Amino acid sequence: MSLALFKNSASRWIGQVSNAVNLNVIAKRWVRPQYTKIDAILIKDYPSLGFRGDQVAVKPGYIRNFLYPQKIAVYATEENKAKFLREKTKEELSRIENEIKLAAIRKRLAKLTISFKRHCTEGDKLYGSVTLQNILDNMRKNGMEVAENAIQLPEPIKTLGEFPIDVRLPTGDTAQIKVSVVRR
Repeated sequence: MSLALFKNSASRWIGQVSNAVNLNVIAKRWVRPQYTKIDAILIKDYPSLGFRGDQVAVKPGYIRNFLYPQKIAVYATEENKAKFLREKTKEELSRIENEIKLAAIRKRLAKLTISFKRHCTEGDKLYGSVTLQNILDNMRKNGMEVAENAIQLPEPIKTLGEFPIDVRLPTGDTAQIKVSVVRR
């Protein structure tokens, strides 16, 4: 190998090193690559992301390592989107059916007047009382099946008159029935 050829290859190598050093000086710091986000559909409500059925954009590692294994979310594929759309429409239909049923129950309860005939004193005080069980039995006779804890009777009725009694519906709303106590 001749000396001229060695000098040529050595200078070429030194030039490459100096160019690389210059590039490092120009790019002063390393920049983290920006990852694209992946769409996910939430299976459960999650406080920092959203509610069940929401489509959210998350980093790939977050869904791969946490959301998917914990069964909080699934990948937003066309199949999963269609599945959640079907479930959402089923839930909406059942919610509408429940609202219709509750409206009918509320209407029946508003029309319902339960009356009791009881012996009483001259001062309109009953010798006995009208209890929660009496009201439940009378409602069952009228075809209304109500849970015992749904009727909100703070204390038994001990006087004559008409009393509005609250009935708690499964949704948490209340409807009123009238309980009438008359002299026998």
